[in-house]
Amino acid sequence: MNDYSKKRIGVYFDDETIRLCDAGIALTNTKNRSEFLKDAVEFYTTVMMKNHTAEVLTPALESVIRSSIQITEDRISRNIFKQAVSIATMMYVMADVYDMNAERLKDLQALAFHNISRVNGKFKFEDVLKYND
Repeated sequence: MNDYSKKRIGVYFDDETIRLCDAGIALTNTKNRSEFLKDAVEFYTTVMMKNHTAEVLTPALESVIRSSIQITEDRISRNIFKQAVSIATMMYVMADVYDMNAERLKDLQALAFHNISRVNGKFKFEDVLKYND
């Protein structure tokens, strides 16, 4: 930016602000008060815009995240429901085919709980054969 595109304005500061400005010149490697104040105004404006942008974006971002979580929860709930129906169907078939009684079912539930706990829930159908031997 050349000196012809700049405009002179009058600004009034108290002695303490002028002292801070002069101290800031040495810290920022600016050449004079005008350059320091220009940089200070640009910096302050950037910070304020960032804060304003954060205030505007945060609710919007929160809404997007909340919506995304709700969609995921709905999807997981539908999948769990479908799995529950499938498992219940298998249970009805097994109980019907093997003429299951309550005592035998209780023993099998205890066995399943024990074996699944032992492998932290990572249970495969092949594990039934391994633990049944």
